[in-house]
Amino acid sequence: MSPSTHKRLPLGTQFAYGIGIFSVVMPDVIMAIFFLYFLTDIVGLRPALAGTVILIGRLWDAVNDLLVGWLSDRTRSIWGRRYPWLVMSVLPLAIFLGLLWWVPPTNHQIFLFAYYCLIVMLYDLALTAVGLPYYALAAELTQDYRDRTRLISFQSFFRTGGIILVMLLAQIIFARVSNPQQQYWALALLCGAMVILAVGLCVSGTYRQYQVVRQPSSQSIKMPIEFWPQIKRVVSDAIFWRVAGIYLGSWLSIQIQASVVPYFVILYLGQTETAVTTTILLAQVAGLLMVMVWGALGQRLDKHHLYLVAIPLWVIAQVLTLLLQPGQIGLFCALMILAGSGAAAAYIVPWAMLPDVIDHQDLQSGQRSEGMYYGIMVWLQKLGVAIALFVIGIGLDWAGFVSAADGTNLPQPPAAILTIRGIMGLVPAVLLIGSLLLAYRYPITRQIHTETQLILNQRGESKDNVAGDRI
Repeated sequence: MSPSTHKRLPLGTQFAYGIGIFSVVMPDVIMAIFFLYFLTDIVGLRPALAGTVILIGRLWDAVNDLLVGWLSDRTRSIWGRRYPWLVMSVLPLAIFLGLLWWVPPTNHQIFLFAYYCLIVMLYDLALTAVGLPYYALAAELTQDYRDRTRLISFQSFFRTGGIILVMLLAQIIFARVSNPQQQYWALALLCGAMVILAVGLCVSGTYRQYQVVRQPSSQSIKMPIEFWPQIKRVVSDAIFWRVAGIYLGSWLSIQIQASVVPYFVILYLGQTETAVTTTILLAQVAGLLMVMVWGALGQRLDKHHLYLVAIPLWVIAQVLTLLLQPGQIGLFCALMILAGSGAAAAYIVPWAMLPDVIDHQDLQSGQRSEGMYYGIMVWLQKLGVAIALFVIGIGLDWAGFVSAADGTNLPQPPAAILTIRGIMGLVPAVLLIGSLLLAYRYPITRQIHTETQLILNQRGESKDNVAGDRI
């Protein structure tokens, strides 16, 4: 389909694809915000063991992310490459999500460590089997530069909405359920039910558009895709690494900040667990509103220019967080609103860039490897977050962090408080500045992508003509 005959992506398809992000973001957000705190202060694991649980799960992702990405690229069915994975993996994801937030009736450190290592590996595998095909589906629903920005903007809107929904559910459950163990388990069960619903709506609402966009020429070529050559092709793509660096800088900042918010709000600012969800809600509401602003601005600006405009707001908020004093919850809420406004662009830009990178590689190699690209991207994100949380756990342990799981309420040593403050403010600021430097020299502009699409369309038409002559 040439640019001149391009028909805008249907609103219903954008809505259905956007709501599909609930299947990833709802399990992921409770994992990012509460899991380290849950393991140390609810389950009672030592911080070093808790961080190791997360690290082991992400190292396992080094296998399953790449494998699922490769297998989904090779999947051939009447429903396409991605939909069978979504449908068959969503129920196991809901089950393992519930088991992940259940607390075994024992205080034995080794048993608890082994249990959560096993369950987190099974959970990560199921999440990968849903998440990777979902992300890769974006590149198969439209080839248009602006439509991709619109689609990812819609996804980002629902991503932020999913986070807000999780925080609202958490506030309701935390207020009505007094037992901390039952609080988190109830939250996980509710999220699991919504994951199943989200996948059902996504599949039913996007499949028709997938059938329209799917190119007969690309479907008819049974080109074998070998595992290691495909990995080599992706990891040798310099533009991909630039996008991955932009994504890691912003996403690590989000995940690190989210994991430390409970410690920062409760232990440093002296507030309650309700204040934790309140501050996160404020940031996400601001992000929800700004997603629409950044999405509209993205129709006028190149993607990397949008990133360069938005992210400095977030950097300013992180630097000012270092100056907060105990009790200043109002100022912290204001800074979270500012941070959420800038962070909204981080949900849009890297994921909107990646399909363009895939098209550029298709131009160079003649092969499309959406699953592998998304697999490596997600694996890098998970591995980076796992290493960061592992280091946080080790750092808190080294600083003398005192767990409250045994019912004691001992004050934290000054070294632990200083560590929490540094992780909350300084570390994300440094990562974001690094991502801005990478975005500044991002090479794929709107014009370059348009030229790439013209060449790819001409190539596809010539293959169709050759196939027709042979018939």
